[in-house]
Amino acid sequence: MNYNKYNILIFVSLVLISGFSCTQVAQNKSDKSEKNTKLTRGDGSFSLDSLVKYGLHLSLPDSSFERIKEKRNEALVKEILFKSKSDYVDGKLYCNDKEIKVKARLKGDNIDHLKGSFWSFRIKCNEKKKYIIGHNKISIQGVETRAFLKEWVFHKLLEREDVIGLQYDFLNFCVNDTLCGTYAIESHFDNYLLQLSKRPNGPIFKIDESGFWEQTYEKTLKNQDSILRNSKILICNKKWSKENQEITTKAVNLLTDYLNGRKDAKEVFNLPVWARFIAVSELMGSPHNLRWHNLRFYFNPESQKMEPIGFDNGTWLESKNVYFLNNPETFYKNMLSDTNFKTLLIKDAKRLAESSYMEAFFDEYWVEIKNYQALIRKNYPKYTFWKEHFQKSQKRMRVELDPLKP
Repeated sequence: MNYNKYNILIFVSLVLISGFSCTQVAQNKSDKSEKNTKLTRGDGSFSLDSLVKYGLHLSLPDSSFERIKEKRNEALVKEILFKSKSDYVDGKLYCNDKEIKVKARLKGDNIDHLKGSFWSFRIKCNEKKKYIIGHNKISIQGVETRAFLKEWVFHKLLEREDVIGLQYDFLNFCVNDTLCGTYAIESHFDNYLLQLSKRPNGPIFKIDESGFWEQTYEKTLKNQDSILRNSKILICNKKWSKENQEITTKAVNLLTDYLNGRKDAKEVFNLPVWARFIAVSELMGSPHNLRWHNLRFYFNPESQKMEPIGFDNGTWLESKNVYFLNNPETFYKNMLSDTNFKTLLIKDAKRLAESSYMEAFFDEYWVEIKNYQALIRKNYPKYTFWKEHFQKSQKRMRVELDPLKP
């Protein structure tokens, strides 16, 4: 009898110990899971959740900050920011109790990025296996330069339409305990962006715009078509593209042939994706991101066609008519001469112009919009996000599109 009691006592003890161990393991897993939500791609990296919660602080040595100031003053005089690799200065980024060594420079072309106390920065990690919201390189900019919340809406709309866009969010940011306030954080063009968009790795590139800005500054800009045809194609994800030369060369040659009239749009571009991209831009009410020097291209190795990567919508520049129906620039003329593409584009634009489209969008995102509006009002107390901008844009689209057959 005593022996049985002893066995029962041991059994109960083992159950209790086992239960405690399982609870502890579950707790450890929970802690690890919670930790992983705050870190992205490597221990010590900064996740978006942690940046939104704790903010971000860029610390620059006095000599580095002076170089930044000098570059800004030079840009304000020229009214254009000319950039080079030598502009980068050393610094450190801090978020909560974590630190990353970085290099930073001013960013942007026009000086709206540099006015007042909200300057725009390009920041890249200077440590291996350290990332910011999953990327080696990010941008920080004042919220006004990208029309406050409208750029955020632009990227959410691209996501709904399965068009590649950037990670775009808002956070508190400081440089050396100055220039503090609410800023926008924007991801860059790399393979991690493709993974987030559920695309296979492929080359990402743009058309060199340096000639455009030089002629703009010198006031000699007359023929953008000539600049477009003769500009270099610049690779964004250089490391991957260097390791995959064959597909990268094919992609660059395809775009070059299109720009010089040797290939038609249907041979080069994924036209259904481009139709949705242009339709979203029309809905936003600005063609700024459609300008050739603002385009970013991704070559999908599965479809063997190019897709756009949307950014910099510039919705403070409001269109008075439908851009693609009113003499768009040369880049799109071959595209729009394709009857099937134009049919797709009109169909998508009409779909997005329906009142119900944005009503559904605001039903889904209105709480987030109001929260971000409150954050922005810390620096811009009178700021209000207006749904009416989109209703006005949809009405403008319907007036011009309704008579057209899709």
